[in-house]
Amino acid sequence: MTPKDWTLLAIAAAQSKPLQPVHLQKSLFLLSENLTRSQLQVDQFYTCRAHDYGPFCSDVYVDAEALCGEGLVRIDRPSGVSYRLYCPTDEGLSPSAKGGSRLRP
Repeated sequence: MTPKDWTLLAIAAAQSKPLQPVHLQKSLFLLSENLTRSQLQVDQFYTCRAHDYGPFCSDVYVDAEALCGEGLVRIDRPSGVSYRLYCPTDEGLSPSAKGGSRLRP
């Protein structure tokens, strides 16, 4: 597993409801606070810093953009708002894309 895999899992967990950036950041922050690196199956994870709207790590957006490029995530930019919305694609919802086969109990 990689942090990027966890980003996909967080986005896919919302299923058809798009995640706002603050929700994506908070989800990954809570994972980092509540699970050990061993449980996350990673050597390193996102390092968040305090920000106006909660925990923030720019690497989360880099990974989300990469997932978009891989066709696993769709990033919408709705008119009238300054933030992006993150949604899984059908391919991103498949168990193999989400790393489900790599998760150990």
